Amino acid sequence: MPKKTPIVDHLEGKPFKPLKQEIKWTRRRIILLSLLVAIPYIGMVILASSISQVLAGLLIGFPVAAFALMYLMHSLTKDL
Repeated sequence: MPKKTPIVDHLEGKPFKPLKQEIKWTRRRIILLSLLVAIPYIGMVILASSISQVLAGLLIGFPVAAFALMYLMHSLTKDL
């Protein structure tokens, strides 16, 4: 039995345009986003106080170090 082509193949419309909005990253927006992410994360780590202090330090320290490294890379390469 030959396959029937679906009706959807015959529809035509406008070409797809992905939604893209440029975000102008300023120092204020970077700090606000960091606080928006960091405050609930730190609160969750503090509430889970049954974990060791070393693990809590690692859970807080790694994201802070990652953000600091990303900011350093951004500040060094933004004028290239």
